[in-house]
Amino acid sequence: MDGQDPESVAVLGYQFWQRRYGGDPNVIGKNIELVHKRYRIVGVVRPRFTWGDGEVYLPLKLTADPVRTYFPMILLKPGVTRAAANAEFQSLLEQFAKKLRPTSPSISTWPSKD
Repeated sequence: MDGQDPESVAVLGYQFWQRRYGGDPNVIGKNIELVHKRYRIVGVVRPRFTWGDGEVYLPLKLTADPVRTYFPMILLKPGVTRAAANAEFQSLLEQFAKKLRPTSPSISTWPSKD
């Protein structure tokens, strides 16, 4: 997995989608060119979603570089505890770590403080 390029897909920010495509739902599956590379549009975020000043979101290229740190953020459904989410997420992290070993750095979830 280390060094593998992610799929060339993009998710559009809501305001960008409104401004550039007039809110057309038929953009899903079409291509957008960014810095001379084509990406297939796979979705549009909800109007309230913001991440900095991003307008188009692309997959992150994961590496086993011990200098790089990733902090995924998730929103829990009402009634789901952090401990329950960590338990489910931990199995996914373990699967990911197996693919990267032996170069994989330590991978773990945040401590539960419910």
